[in-house]
Amino acid sequence: LRLPLPAQVPTQFSVIPEFFVEDMMDFMMFVAQVDPLQLNGHASAISSFLTLVVACLQQPVYMNKPHLRAKVGDALFDLFLLPDERRGAGHVHPLNEFSQDCVDTLYNHQIAQQHLAPCLMELYGDVEHTGFYEKVSHRFKICKLLKKLWDVPTHRPAFLLISKDKTKFVKFVNGILNETNTLITEALSKLQDIRQLELDMANQAEWAAQTEERQRERADELSESSRQVSSSLLLANETVHMFCYLSTEIVDAFMIPELRTRVATTLNAILVKLTGPRAKELKVSDPGKYNFNPKLLLQEILRTFLNFSNSEAFVDGIVESGFSDSKMFEQAAKAMRRPAFAAAFSAADRHAFEKCAAKVAAAVEIAAKEDEAMEDAPDEFLDPLLYSVMGDPVILPTSNNIMDRSTILQHLLNDATDPFNRQHLTPEMLVPATELKARIEAWKAGLKRT
Repeated sequence: LRLPLPAQVPTQFSVIPEFFVEDMMDFMMFVAQVDPLQLNGHASAISSFLTLVVACLQQPVYMNKPHLRAKVGDALFDLFLLPDERRGAGHVHPLNEFSQDCVDTLYNHQIAQQHLAPCLMELYGDVEHTGFYEKVSHRFKICKLLKKLWDVPTHRPAFLLISKDKTKFVKFVNGILNETNTLITEALSKLQDIRQLELDMANQAEWAAQTEERQRERADELSESSRQVSSSLLLANETVHMFCYLSTEIVDAFMIPELRTRVATTLNAILVKLTGPRAKELKVSDPGKYNFNPKLLLQEILRTFLNFSNSEAFVDGIVESGFSDSKMFEQAAKAMRRPAFAAAFSAADRHAFEKCAAKVAAAVEIAAKEDEAMEDAPDEFLDPLLYSVMGDPVILPTSNNIMDRSTILQHLLNDATDPFNRQHLTPEMLVPATELKARIEAWKAGLKRT
């Protein structure tokens, strides 16, 4: 079998009822959950099933309904992950039984080795339209599957290969960044509300003074907030973990202009929330109940930071993000020296972090001087959205406006339209404003001479 499949779906396949495929997924999940040992001795059938699934996921026209594609991901989760790897979502066999044939097939299936990880990355975005709580559950399982594949030596090259496909990798990482920012922001904000509710309920005199109706309202508020935080952090923990392990081997792909500022912003925003002055407001009575492990979350954010710390582009991204307060880095460095993190971070790690923080401080100082020197820049040199001097101006052919390439590319990651008239626009349509760029560079050169 050669992939991708033809874009024109054969008539024989197109007439297969959707419920046929859905029933197949339901049956495989049922067996995997109830009696997975029944799958042993059927390695050939399991291999054929995996081939079918990968082929259809890679060419969405063969299986284009979001709910059906999501169910495929759920089936892969139940079939190919070990019981301990499935904890937190779905059914785990009471005796921790699993099919060794399924595990062996995943490890050795050549088509899956090449294509399954990229398919799952694309599936992560496809499940967006399945509903909020359903989406969180599906994506949690996809994250678990991706981690499993990352840990299998025969599958890891596929991750490194897709990181070289700029279009697909940027789309995937941008989706993960959007998700992580939203989930972490909402969850930590709700945790502050939960803490206040817990404190109010603990004050028996004040609580008793409220009407029964008000008590019910606040109890319902606590219940709803608890459900939202638990669901959000279930997935957010996995997306943060994904950044942590991917960045151990993939750095340059994260540090391209379209992503570096967003990556830096996400990491530093979480760092501020966990180490800043308001971190104490996150201390709830039972953090595990909400899937909140602040120590592990901070550890993985700091480890990801260290993975990027030798990249000059990462320093630039931090400066561009605006999250470059020296106090933030001081608090983070202080956290790394705590006894609780003694096993997680070596003296070399702490030195690398402090060295990167020093680079950021120096870069911020240089940027501040440059900004001061450029205050009198001609209006035509300024990006119309950020009002900063453009480094690589491009013409938007749909409106003939000019923007900095990095600004419009970040906009297009989430909205493929011209921000001035909402007409369809893609990165390939941008036209370099070469004459304007030359004048900006000449103007900057003049500033340096003076």
